[in-house]
Amino acid sequence: MDYLVTAKGLIDIVNDSTAMSLIGLNNYASNTLLADSIWLNAICNSTYFESVLNDKVPTMTDATAPSGEVSASSSLAGYPEYVAYKAFDGNDNSYWQSGANTGNNSWIQYKFDNPNKIKCLGIKTINAYNTYIGTLQASSDGNTFTDMKSNISVAPSNTAIKVPVKNLSNLINMYYRMQTVQYNYADGSGRTILSTVQFYCRKDV
Repeated sequence: MDYLVTAKGLIDIVNDSTAMSLIGLNNYASNTLLADSIWLNAICNSTYFESVLNDKVPTMTDATAPSGEVSASSSLAGYPEYVAYKAFDGNDNSYWQSGANTGNNSWIQYKFDNPNKIKCLGIKTINAYNTYIGTLQASSDGNTFTDMKSNISVAPSNTAIKVPVKNLSNLINMYYRMQTVQYNYADGSGRTILSTVQFYCRKDV
């Protein structure tokens, strides 16, 4: 960790691949920095953030492959190309759509194989649709969910954002989901549409 001691400051560190790799290899350093709001935000917005946030949803090829499990409150009937795992398939041109007239209060979820500490949320809408507002929720058992981050707003026009998540209780969970609070689909049919959802985590140590 001598490299970090001699570094000039936060910005120099998070923009340096060697420094970020060193942080990622040191569990104490990673968890300490991720517990600080300023460092958490800087790390999440670093080009090298995945050196520290060392786990995420894999590129899904169906609801249970290659690992974990994707589910949703509903998917648009008759359109298998819009099922839930499409939000986790790594393709910005595919997406999940909830059932008609279910947009508000719908949800999309991923179950990790092992408990994880989420520290950053990635989310993307698709082009030309209205603003999405949602809440990130977590659960250890898939039954009782706790709000971790509310009022997550994504503007239209194919916007992608990363949202740092400060887990004050430092709890680890297996289930993470996005609950829709407000989504006004352009044609008024009441559907939630998300191109990409990603949960970036630090493996529990």
